[in-house]
Amino acid sequence: MKDYDIIVVGAGPIGSTYSYKMAKQGYNVGLFDMKNRIGQPLQCAGLVSTNICDTGNLPKEYIDNRVRGAKLIAPDNTSITVEKDRTAAYVLDRVMYDKYLFERAINENVTAHLSERVLDVDIENTTIKTADRKYSSRLIVVSSGPTCHTANKINPKIKDEHFLGLQYTIRTEKQDMDYVNLTINHALLPGFIWEIPTSPFTKRIGLFTGGSYKEAEKILQNKLRSTDTIIEKHNGLIPRYNPDKKIVKNNTILLGDAAGQVKPTT
Repeated sequence: MKDYDIIVVGAGPIGSTYSYKMAKQGYNVGLFDMKNRIGQPLQCAGLVSTNICDTGNLPKEYIDNRVRGAKLIAPDNTSITVEKDRTAAYVLDRVMYDKYLFERAINENVTAHLSERVLDVDIENTTIKTADRKYSSRLIVVSSGPTCHTANKINPKIKDEHFLGLQYTIRTEKQDMDYVNLTINHALLPGFIWEIPTSPFTKRIGLFTGGSYKEAEKILQNKLRSTDTIIEKHNGLIPRYNPDKKIVKNNTILLGDAAGQVKPTT
C-alpha cells in the first residue's frame, strides 16, 4: 500500500498550490519541505501581473502595492515611461502570501512534513527517502528550487545554468508608489536592476546577473542613496531556461524553478 497518492517535494508557492489543487480533487497528498518556516527567506521581487486574479489564488490582503507602469532607465540615465490608466501589476507580501498558500493546502487535508529534508527521489520506484524513513506514492512532484538533484537525475547530460539574484529591502525617502524602475547596466546584461515600491517609505531593490556576487553587490550598493537604510538582504539562484531539459520521467514530474519554469522577463 502506498503512503500517498502524490508526494510533493518543496512547499514554495508552486508546491503548495499544486498540493492544494490535487487534494481538492480527492487525492491523498504529502507535502515535504526541509525548512520549518514557510516563505522565508524571501527570494522573489514579488511583482506579478494583475492576470493572477484570473486564477483565484490571490486574496487582496496580500497586496502591498498596486503599480500602473514602469520607468525604463538607460545607462546614460535617459528614460521612458510605460504606463496604463489602471493597475498593471501587484506588489505582493511574498512571505505572507507563501504562508497563505501553504495553510490553504493544509486546510484541504494535505499532510505537511516540515523540517524533513528529502535526501533522495527514487524515480524508478516512485519513492522518496528522508533521514527518518522512506515514503511511497503513485506520483512524485519535485518543486524544490533551481538546485534540484532530481532534475540532474532526469537530465544527466545537461548541466544546469543559473543567474545570480541579489535583492535588498530598504527604508527610503518618500517615493512615487505608481511605478517600478528598471535600470539597464552594461555589466549585468542580460540582467538589469529593479526598484519596486512596497510602501511610501520602503522598496525592494535588486538585480540579476551572470557575474559574481562581489560585483553584483558593488553595483547594487552604488544604486543606494545616502538616506537609504538596508533592512534585509537576500540572494538566490534563477534558473536559465533550457528547451532540451526534460521535466517528466516515469511517475516523477518537475515543477517551477526545478523545471526551469520562470517568467520570460526575469
